[in-house]
Amino acid sequence: MDLIDAGERSDYVAIRENWIANNLKYKILAMYYPYKYLTIYSDRHLSYFCDKARIPAVEGDDELVMQRKLIQWKESNENVMALSYLEYVAFLYNHFGHPTKADAVIKTNPKLKELKKAIRF
Repeated sequence: MDLIDAGERSDYVAIRENWIANNLKYKILAMYYPYKYLTIYSDRHLSYFCDKARIPAVEGDDELVMQRKLIQWKESNENVMALSYLEYVAFLYNHFGHPTKADAVIKTNPKLKELKKAIRF
């Protein structure tokens, strides 16, 4: 499967271009490579954890970028660097809690906003 091969090679361009829906795509990658990819797939949860860990966000960061940032934070933080990725994910939820709609950073697509305004009656 192309996605699995791309995940093994860390070919982020091929991963992004894969036709599988993002949530499923990252679940597959985390299942095949639990030492390379986190079991957090939601951009809302990823952005929440980046915010709580004070990891700078850049507009346009996708799930893969936020996962990489959280992994880099783990590897540079003595308190969690020895944890496996599964233990690390459990730590994030236990330490920071679950995001709510009010405190999660929700990405909005400006084109969709304009379209929504245009079709209002």
